[in-house]
Amino acid sequence: MPRGNQVTAAEKCRKVMNFIKSFQEKNGYSPSFREIKKAAGVKTTSHVEIILKRLADEGLILRTDRVSRGIRLVRREKRNVITIRLLGQIAANSAHPLIVQDTYDPMSKVEIPAGLIPAGVDRSGLYALQVKGDSMTGAMIADGDIVILKRECAWKEGGIVAAWLDQEQGITLKEIRSVRAGVVRLKPKSHRHQTRVENKGDVQVQGRLLAVIRKCW
Repeated sequence: MPRGNQVTAAEKCRKVMNFIKSFQEKNGYSPSFREIKKAAGVKTTSHVEIILKRLADEGLILRTDRVSRGIRLVRREKRNVITIRLLGQIAANSAHPLIVQDTYDPMSKVEIPAGLIPAGVDRSGLYALQVKGDSMTGAMIADGDIVILKRECAWKEGGIVAAWLDQEQGITLKEIRSVRAGVVRLKPKSHRHQTRVENKGDVQVQGRLLAVIRKCW
């Protein structure tokens, strides 16, 4: 969990969700946009709209259009939610691959709907990293998103993986493809970034991408 005064979009979503729950328990009805805006500490009602849309997309709330205070909480059974450790950040850029764990509490976790994990996938070895950079936007993975990965070294041609680079001593999120015997290509999904060609022995695949939790904005 980020320290200091920095508040991430995911934290704002959690803050709004907690505020809606406590407000409804206390008052018996939903808060207004203005009350949510004040509680979340955001500047405009358009930011409130973005947060509420994200919560609705995740199945956490239901909204009734054109109805004042038309927000309803969706009751979810715990068995339909998976808790995964958030280990730090992963680079999505051309240079300076990195993983930064010292900005995260060792007990940081994220909850995701169980349905985000493909059927038949063993749920042991799942972990989460927050994306730093914009080299994977073509795969709908943006700066600040959280990626859910399965810890394994096997990979498929064209798959998106967390790749450890021995020379830089850092980890990067890229599409991986074979070039020739002993050589792999780590390809960004953005024309603004360059493909890396690496000796296979210098690259260790540490996980394959299973799901993406998108930031609110």
